[in-house]
Amino acid sequence: PRAPMPDSVDALEWLLASAPAAEFESRHWERAPLLIRRGSEAHYDALDSGAGAAPEQIPLRSTGARRLFSHKRLLELLAEEQLPYDGTMRIVRSDAGEDDGRVEAEPPTDGVASAAWVGARLDEGYTVQLFRPQLYCDRLWSLLAALECRFDCLVGASVYLTPRGCQGLAPHHDDVEVFILQTEGSKHWRVYAPHAGAELPARPSADLQWSALGPTVLEATLEPGDLLYLPRGFVHEASCGKRRSTHITISTYQRHAYRDLLSAMLPSLLNSAASASRGMRCGLPLGFLRRKGRHSA
Repeated sequence: PRAPMPDSVDALEWLLASAPAAEFESRHWERAPLLIRRGSEAHYDALDSGAGAAPEQIPLRSTGARRLFSHKRLLELLAEEQLPYDGTMRIVRSDAGEDDGRVEAEPPTDGVASAAWVGARLDEGYTVQLFRPQLYCDRLWSLLAALECRFDCLVGASVYLTPRGCQGLAPHHDDVEVFILQTEGSKHWRVYAPHAGAELPARPSADLQWSALGPTVLEATLEPGDLLYLPRGFVHEASCGKRRSTHITISTYQRHAYRDLLSAMLPSLLNSAASASRGMRCGLPLGFLRRKGRHSA
């Protein structure tokens, strides 16, 4: 008999499942991609809404689980809500193997992302990126809230829905740590080594040409329940084969490096020091540039 599902678990450990969190943090975090084959397409569907037993924990349920996110759920959401297109989603496509970059769909004339309009764009081969899906899914909100407590950092999300045989984005790298949760269908991923000097970047890249990509470090097809972790700076692209795909991208650690902390702290520290010290308020020595940096105090 199967063991009963725990009511509350650590959010990061639940995402990683078979990979111990300590090993992930020492071997993969900010260092190397990690692919986790789940073998259970219902893994993410067990996520429940509400609070866990501790701030970094999430509630789970063993029965009555509904698909966390899917094409069907998106169209239901758009039929229920009059969501504006601007600020809510992006609709884009990219031709695999071409260097022409991405093509974005023209916004709806009335500004509303209706189910019919979005469905038509999916039929045309566009990928739909829904921003902040946690606003419409309490279960996902619970997961992000627990991860924020785990990481001590803001955590965001997007949902990507791609028709079969299509690709949404050209190769690029992000400025965030990314967890990719495959919830429906399948998607083929290619991950390339970071460009020299672009490891752990502070800003995302523009679309990159296929002809300029580095060596492939990982290639895999994600199935429902699988997870792919990508450190910021690793170039990646993804495309669908014979099945459409839905995945959730969870992102964190945007502008959360030492340089960001110091850039926020140093001006305040310098101002405090200058207020307390006459020496800090003194002008630089006369002719100091001609002295090649040498001067007496």
